[in-house]
Amino acid sequence: MTQSRSRLVRLLTSPILLLVLFSCAFVGITVPDNARLSPFDEYVYLDYLAKVPSQVFVHTGEETGSVAREAIACRGIVNYGTYGDSCGSSSYSSDDLYPYDGKTGADIYTPGYFAATWALAQPLVAAGVGLLDAGRLVGMLWLSLGTTLLFTLMRMLRVATPVALGLSLAVIATPAVFWSATYISTDAPVLAFASALGIVGVASARRRLPLLLLPVLSVVAVLFKVQNLAAVGIVCAALFLYRIVLAFRVDPDSPGTTFGHRLGRVLTDPAIWISIFTVALAAAAQVAWLAFRTQEALRGSDGAIVDHVQKELSTGALFTEAFRFLFAVGAGGTSPTVIGPIVLACLSALAVAAMLGTVLKPRGIPASAVVIAGVTLGAALLMGPALSLATSMVAGYYVPLPARYGIVLLPAFVVCIGLFVNSVGKRGGVVIGCLGAACALLAVLG
Repeated sequence: MTQSRSRLVRLLTSPILLLVLFSCAFVGITVPDNARLSPFDEYVYLDYLAKVPSQVFVHTGEETGSVAREAIACRGIVNYGTYGDSCGSSSYSSDDLYPYDGKTGADIYTPGYFAATWALAQPLVAAGVGLLDAGRLVGMLWLSLGTTLLFTLMRMLRVATPVALGLSLAVIATPAVFWSATYISTDAPVLAFASALGIVGVASARRRLPLLLLPVLSVVAVLFKVQNLAAVGIVCAALFLYRIVLAFRVDPDSPGTTFGHRLGRVLTDPAIWISIFTVALAAAAQVAWLAFRTQEALRGSDGAIVDHVQKELSTGALFTEAFRFLFAVGAGGTSPTVIGPIVLACLSALAVAAMLGTVLKPRGIPASAVVIAGVTLGAALLMGPALSLATSMVAGYYVPLPARYGIVLLPAFVVCIGLFVNSVGKRGGVVIGCLGAACALLAVLG
């Protein structure tokens, strides 16, 4: 009897179970309160979701359908109100009354996120839940995967359990998670993909998983969301540098090892070559999708004008974009709760302090932690300019990047915090765990 009770207690206090419960509670309680559509393109995302069973993907220049138009006409958009024909109209055909003149703005995305979300939403739809709310509720799965995989990644890197749990719980309270997990959003799976890539990268560095799993997962991640390329870059750069560090580390048992011998280790290390191959393959996958998208565009119909703020890319703009995400980890527009901005500020400050502290004073800190901190800091500074340059090259103009794109960096930032806490001592672990739980609870309660 005592043994059974002990097992039950361990189960109920399992970090994974707690993360799943908090994630599901946050999404399940919040979604019914989201009466209006998210201003972050949920209107066109709903249209894409509704068209999955009939056409799989949407075409450039395609008009939005009645499902999305009825939603925006009847429910409206947060901070903007309703658009289009009157709610309850027999036909929602007045194209010029809808955003983008009635055209889709989601054609840049592959059907990956939408097909997966549509399939997962079907049991709820069969139970009588509308497609919009059913798709939003699938966020319970995306967020649960994201928080549990993030916790698993930190534990693989030997971050203390209370610290890993507290930080994973705190993530739930960030504004980025609110907008991505409780609405239909292509950002919903980003936390899970970025964390999963980290797990595979760590396992690859330790030779515990087949190396080919990294490029396969990377291609899938980038085809779900192009910003996931930043997570691929972080993982591959960390794997690349870590294996080089190991190759050139002085071995006390082999003091006579020459530079040429160590260089030979680098050149023959499959993990180093697979990290280079992975980035190239992931980028090629996105290029292939864009080529397919162009080929499938509707003839005689221009694509939607999504970016109304079009600027010339300057040196000053690149400098601004370099710091776009560094101090805004977990940002994502306004926060519906008081705790959101507090968590955002604390995580940002802790992440920057952790990265700088690790890189500037690496003595006594494991090489893996130094590499991860250095690569993450570099990625945070390069992601903004890289996206701006890519946009300028493809579209011919520059658009200031929204801070919510930085959600792809959130797992790496949180990992850096956890590793830094490990290096300075574990006395604050219980405090971090309690604070993280409190933040998640306040987010759930609203």
